[in-house]
Amino acid sequence: MTLQQTITVLIIDDDEDDRFFMEQAFKTDSSHTQVYAAPGGQEALDLLSSAQPLPDIILLDLNMPGMSGFEVLKHLKQSAFYHPIPVVILTTSNADTDQEQARQLGATEFITKPTTYGGLSIIANRIRLTLVE
Repeated sequence: MTLQQTITVLIIDDDEDDRFFMEQAFKTDSSHTQVYAAPGGQEALDLLSSAQPLPDIILLDLNMPGMSGFEVLKHLKQSAFYHPIPVVILTTSNADTDQEQARQLGATEFITKPTTYGGLSIIANRIRLTLVE
């Protein structure tokens, strides 16, 4: 018998519906997932400064008012404290330039947001499986 590891996820997205559905996708498929959400970059950085435990992974939208996802990613990857946390870009963009910039700034993966809840569930399961391997 194996004990299931609890996974902590931080979702950073200005779209309330996207945050809600992604959070539900993680929680519905596993009771061993703790999800935090932030509606913007500065709110996410504030949350991270007091988060215990730190997230195992961060899902980050690019197109947000105020601090863009690229700015958040740059801040995270320049910080010795947050640098080790994998950051998955989850955005509506599928532009090659956005993908390249995200990789250059240190994103672990770039995923274009699916248009269905089922698509979000598939992403949540794939991320969860990657983290527990």
